[in-house]
Amino acid sequence: MRWKAILLLLLLCRAAVGLSQNVVYAEYFINTDPGYGNATELAFGPAPNVEDINFVVDIEGLGRGFHNLFVRVKDENGRWSLTNNKPFCKERVFIQSPDIIKAEYFVNTDPGFGSATNIPIIPGPDITGISFAVDVSSLGNGFHNLYTRVKDANGKWSMINVKPFLKETVFIQSPDIVKAEYFVNDDPGFGSATNIPITPGQDITDISFVVDLSSLGNGFHHLYARVKDANGRWSITNVKPFFKETVPIHSPDIEQAEYFVNEDPGFGSATDIPITPGQDITDVSFTVDLSSLGNGFHHLYTRVKDANGRWSMTNVKPFFKETVPIHSPDIIKAEYFVNEDPGFGIATDIPITPGQDITDVSFTVDLSWLDRGTHYLYVRVKDANGNWSQTNSKSFYKETVLIQLPNIIKAEYFVNTDPGFGDATDIPITPGQDITDISFTVDLSSLGNGFHYLYTRVKDANGKWSMTNVNSFFKETIPIQSPDIVKAEYFVNTDPGFGSATNIPITPGQDITDISFTVDISSLDNGFHSLFTRVMDANGKWGMTNVKSFYKDQVSTELPDIVKVEYFFDTDPGFGNGVDYPIIPNPDTGTLEIIADASGLSLGTHYLYVRVQDRNGKWSITNIKAFDMHCDDLVVDFTSGEGCSGHPHLISDNSTGVYPLAEYHWDFGDGTPIVVADRGDIEHIFATAGVYDVTLEVRNSAECIDFVTKPVTINASPGIPDTPTGSTNLCVGTPTTSYSTTGADNSTSYEWELSPDEAGTIGGSGTIGTVEWADGFTGTAQVRVRGINPQCEGDYSQWLDITVSSASVGGIVTSNNSQICEGSSTGTLTLTNFNGSIIRWEKQFNSEGWTSITHTSYTYSEIVNTPGIWHYRAVVRNGACDEDYSSAVSITVHPLPVVYFVMGGGSYCAGGDGVEVKLSNSQSGFNYRLYRNGVVLVSTVVGTGEEISFGLQQAEGIYTIWSETPGSGCTAQMHGSVTVNIDPLPGAAGPISGRTGVCQGESGVVYTVQPISYANSYVWTLPDGATGQSSTNSITVNFDNEFVSGNISVYGVNYCGEGASATLAITAYDLPDAAGTISGSTVVCQGEASVVYSVDPIANATSYVWGLPNGATGQSSSNSISVNFGNDAVSGDISVYGTNDCGNGIPATLAITVSPIPNAAGAISGITSICQGETSVVYSVQPIAYANSYEWTLPNGATGQSSTNSITVDFGVDAVSGNISVYGVNNCGAGTPATLAITVNTLPGVAGSIMGSTSICQGETSVAYSVEPIAHATSYVWGLPNGATGQSSSNSISVSFSNNAVSGDISVYGTNYCGDGASATLAITVNPLPDAAGAISGITYVCQGETSVVYSVEPIVHATSYTWTLPNGATGQSSTNSITVDFGVDAVSGNISVYGVNDCGGGTPATLAITVNPIPGAAGTISGITSVCQGETQVYSVEPIAHASSYVWTLPDGATGQSTTNSIAVSFGNDAVSGDISVYGVNDCGHGVHSALAITVNMKPPKPTITLIDKTLYSDAPVGNQWYDLEGAIAGATDPQYTVTYSSTYFVIVTINGCSSDPSNSIEVDLTGIGDIDFSKIIKVYPNPVSDELIVEFQDNKTELTFEIINSAGVVVYRGTLVDRVYINTRSFNAGIYFIRIETEDSVELRKFIKQ
Repeated sequence: MRWKAILLLLLLCRAAVGLSQNVVYAEYFINTDPGYGNATELAFGPAPNVEDINFVVDIEGLGRGFHNLFVRVKDENGRWSLTNNKPFCKERVFIQSPDIIKAEYFVNTDPGFGSATNIPIIPGPDITGISFAVDVSSLGNGFHNLYTRVKDANGKWSMINVKPFLKETVFIQSPDIVKAEYFVNDDPGFGSATNIPITPGQDITDISFVVDLSSLGNGFHHLYARVKDANGRWSITNVKPFFKETVPIHSPDIEQAEYFVNEDPGFGSATDIPITPGQDITDVSFTVDLSSLGNGFHHLYTRVKDANGRWSMTNVKPFFKETVPIHSPDIIKAEYFVNEDPGFGIATDIPITPGQDITDVSFTVDLSWLDRGTHYLYVRVKDANGNWSQTNSKSFYKETVLIQLPNIIKAEYFVNTDPGFGDATDIPITPGQDITDISFTVDLSSLGNGFHYLYTRVKDANGKWSMTNVNSFFKETIPIQSPDIVKAEYFVNTDPGFGSATNIPITPGQDITDISFTVDISSLDNGFHSLFTRVMDANGKWGMTNVKSFYKDQVSTELPDIVKVEYFFDTDPGFGNGVDYPIIPNPDTGTLEIIADASGLSLGTHYLYVRVQDRNGKWSITNIKAFDMHCDDLVVDFTSGEGCSGHPHLISDNSTGVYPLAEYHWDFGDGTPIVVADRGDIEHIFATAGVYDVTLEVRNSAECIDFVTKPVTINASPGIPDTPTGSTNLCVGTPTTSYSTTGADNSTSYEWELSPDEAGTIGGSGTIGTVEWADGFTGTAQVRVRGINPQCEGDYSQWLDITVSSASVGGIVTSNNSQICEGSSTGTLTLTNFNGSIIRWEKQFNSEGWTSITHTSYTYSEIVNTPGIWHYRAVVRNGACDEDYSSAVSITVHPLPVVYFVMGGGSYCAGGDGVEVKLSNSQSGFNYRLYRNGVVLVSTVVGTGEEISFGLQQAEGIYTIWSETPGSGCTAQMHGSVTVNIDPLPGAAGPISGRTGVCQGESGVVYTVQPISYANSYVWTLPDGATGQSSTNSITVNFDNEFVSGNISVYGVNYCGEGASATLAITAYDLPDAAGTISGSTVVCQGEASVVYSVDPIANATSYVWGLPNGATGQSSSNSISVNFGNDAVSGDISVYGTNDCGNGIPATLAITVSPIPNAAGAISGITSICQGETSVVYSVQPIAYANSYEWTLPNGATGQSSTNSITVDFGVDAVSGNISVYGVNNCGAGTPATLAITVNTLPGVAGSIMGSTSICQGETSVAYSVEPIAHATSYVWGLPNGATGQSSSNSISVSFSNNAVSGDISVYGTNYCGDGASATLAITVNPLPDAAGAISGITYVCQGETSVVYSVEPIVHATSYTWTLPNGATGQSSTNSITVDFGVDAVSGNISVYGVNDCGGGTPATLAITVNPIPGAAGTISGITSVCQGETQVYSVEPIAHASSYVWTLPDGATGQSTTNSIAVSFGNDAVSGDISVYGVNDCGHGVHSALAITVNMKPPKPTITLIDKTLYSDAPVGNQWYDLEGAIAGATDPQYTVTYSSTYFVIVTINGCSSDPSNSIEVDLTGIGDIDFSKIIKVYPNPVSDELIVEFQDNKTELTFEIINSAGVVVYRGTLVDRVYINTRSFNAGIYFIRIETEDSVELRKFIKQ
């Protein structure tokens, strides 16, 4: 019992009552409203004024957590008060410490050990848990924490248990709320969430409730609340996002913890995290309300402080809040994912309320787990039709900045453009701490496509900024025209293969028009690069690979303090007009990393130029780097075997050097459209047989084109046979069946297929196939056939489905009844262990034949009405197999007894012998039983074949009889039943209800008695002089004037006798006498009070009734009354009469005259705004009813006299504002006054001295002037000198003096309603500015280094000095109207300007544009081959020379070439000698320093001549020989002679000192005896040398010949065919010597050409 006392906690409650009437009932309930009047009653004494009710509530049966206590009361009119609500929490503290002596709790703030709220316990015993209740009604909305702790007998306190919870108020705009509910995160559906206790049926404006958050995990959560009205309509679901976090703490003895979002308010000033100071804590859990945060990236920071005042590191958790606009109605699901799409419906759920129309969804995303780099946030929703919306995408970048500076106080980032130190986007940190790195996120969604740069930097406590870190990346948008994209990827430079490149996050399955993504290129080497992108659709087909070229390089710079970098390709657009490259201004750097977009460049050699500018505007030398874009590597080829018509045929792509790729063009030669595809193998269906010329042409983005044509053989495919025919339903055990088909075109034989393999085998090579079925096979098999020929296999026909059934098995029939009664059911007959389908049931009566039953279920039952023996069985057939019978079951049907009639029964009086019960007939030998109210009374009575009796029955009840067929258990109830009733005497009469005192002559007085049991009628007796008749339990009595006191009595009667009577004594009473004369005043005034009136006492009167005139009030039930006459009382009568229970006496009357007071005064007419000194101003009021005179009052300083309803008033010069009032008076008093407010106005005072500058310059603006405020002035009037402007009605003005303003006065005076005041004046002197400068004289075109150039301007009026400005690099000093200028060697173009100055400032300047022409820079190193051969052409170039408009080249003797650019093609003649090539730049200002390159010219060997003697070839060159045949150079054949061993065409080339001769004459050696054939006069090759296109002609040729081009190394570089003429593109050939080998029908001919 001691432990029981601890658990039975009582909550002491106080309920405020708000009803003004008597409270008669009070009740309370917890959580759920059982309805008005059905809650737990509160015991108290009903009273007219109940202020509060104290009561106790047993909460022992409540579970742990938050609850609500509701209280309400009802008044005597049946009206209920509003239901009062008090939320509280019940908690159970689990205790592991023995011998507990104290327990306490607190909410949020720890008051200190022992000072918290006490939890009642019994000190001493070991306690395992404590339950208690906490009142949370006074807490505000938001997050709270409940803390509990206990102390043991040693004085040691336990660890503090914490329970977080949320209190929320939901604002409700819908009336008549019947239900409210909430849920956290996941919506369980309308009506299924956690109930918020309310009182249904009341109009509620808001609901407060508490939510237990202790079970929630760390992270983002959402609290939802909604209500339902009486019409069953749910409100919009309110949502409140919040964050729960646990902070790991490694520091002991923590005394403070705090958090903040985004902005650090300073140590100790953030939001407090409730803890108990002084304890060692390992972690802290808390909740954060995020509902007020805007969309975007945020950071949650936490930190703790120990007992030494040291703060921990500030922990940071980044997250993202997003609002998704939704345009689809009836949303049921929303989800998001980052980067990788897990599939529709599998992403992270965004909590919403399904079924509502939602315009946007807000949610939070934890980003702390992401790596640094570019990421994508995706969001989508699904409507009630299951349709998903488009997936919204938001790209962002997460970065980690490594920090080496100590004591960081600020960090910031920017993209591309530097806004200046301290003005970039802030990166949230905790200032004052040593930080090693910072993680943050950047939104990239608004950036355009292309290259971008992310910059970060930090500042330390000394105000020093770190170096600005840079991270380059690329953003691209891919236009997509293919629907239903499932994958996208990109790669840089090298293709890893389809599907193996870097994934671009998308949502598979949607139609996408473009994709944006970012690429980190910071790790790429310097040089030319290509970015490739492609997508794949739902059919697995890849789209074209898009390509974007760019160039990355590092540029050296020697200028310090760089502010600008620009680059350009090939052509200089001018300084400052190149492509701007983002940098951080002010770096002193030796190198710059440049990434240039090169995607639009054509084939050939290009130059990348880069330069920088410093803060002084000086440009660096322009850096240059050459690079080539060419087609050397592109070789197109494919292979193909023979194919079959109508079937996909694979063609394998063997092309090389394809990238950067644009497209493949396939022409299959069969009339189908040309197919444009991506790189790789391709399949094509050729509709008919034949040999097709297939051409592949490849075009890449570098403008390279190559093609090849090859024949592809396609053989005729067999046609498709018709679906086989034959038996499709078989029974197991069938040995063989045959199937046939029609013939198929192009088929020489047929191939049959049977599936599955275990079904058997099929044979036949013609149009008939025979199946040999496997023993015991059952199930579904399929047969199909196809035609074949020696080259191709045709397509299979459609499958023919064949069903092979197992043998039929009838099975076993069982029954749960073997014996039944006539008219009963057989019970369920069940067929088991059968195989096949039940086609019918059968039955047999006794030994007769079987009858079919149309029934196919495995169970059967029926009602049997014929006694005898019945047999039942089922018939089963499986597929094509024969029928089989089940086993049979037998059922014996017994007859029922014959039904006769039950007779007798009835009623008898109490004390009698009873009544007889009998049966109308019986069957001999059958047993009969008598039942009363369903209970057997007589065990068995055997039938006699006649009527049988069950004797007299005395007990009341319903009697029935049942009969049983002997030996069967079959019973039947006899027809009908009889009832036995006992009739008693009437009961004793109860008390008579009615008046016990009546008046003589009174009539219609009703008396009643409660109904008397068993009474059929009632007998009443009355006193003398009273009359009335009744045989019921009530009677109406009339008392005559002679009535005397006596008794009324009554008793009940029925056919069995009379009952005991009841009596009521009645007393007779008289009416009151007539009232006498009323005493009191007969004339009174309205408003007069406590006037007493009285009458002599009236005989027989128990009370008095008074009547008063209208407007008079007073209450009395005695013979005197005190009367109050109101201000609206009127004349009339006062009356009085006596009354008692018998009625009213005759009244007395007194006439009263009521005199009125004057009425309230009406509105006063007259002017309300007056000036001092104004006279004879008339004011009046409408005549006041009942007024004999008028009283007027006036403001101070105003005079006037009147006793009428008008007055004339004079306002003195000292009159002040105030009120005029008036009221009426008469003999009864004064009426209510009327008042009129009067404003008395004075003239403005004299203006004081004007304050402000008195000496001004022309053009000076916003000069302020003011005067002290002027008394009584409501406005101010200002006057200004000519040329000065300004507007003001106040005591200050801002004045602007134009360039033509002149000296004069500024004046001001005050004004008001009554007139103007005296003015004040200030004299102003206006000084002029210098005039505008005239045109500058002097030359406008100069060269760098030019000196003593004079410029001047006409003297400027009002100028006391001159200010000159010069272009950068130009110097000169002057304060007069002329200047001498020296232009330095680094001077640049710009403006010379000058303007006049004086004490008032500068005049308008004049400007002269100066063009400074620089001299060319020094020429750089000449590029080109330094060892050449006579007769050879080579190209030489130099880097572009700064400021050179032309170039001058000099060449060695014998070399020719012309050029004014920075490159030249030099032809070394056969007489050319060694020497220097030199170049320098020139322009209008002179020439620069030249550069020279030493050239060694080697002699070209003369063309050798060969001869054939016998089988030996001889060259006339003694050395340097190399022999060639049709396959190229012959290995080792370098002697002057060569002995041939096989037929071919031979020639020789001589090479000395690296220079080769022209090929010798060629000799065809035919060891079979065929002689030489000379084609030199009919084959032409031109132009020679060639640049872009070579033409080969073969005159008079009519047949197609093959040819190939061979370079000087003997490698074949081109193959083709020739009839009469062919054009060959040689742009991709390297410069050098080439040979054309042409093969005719009976010879091979060689021709040489040179590629420049």
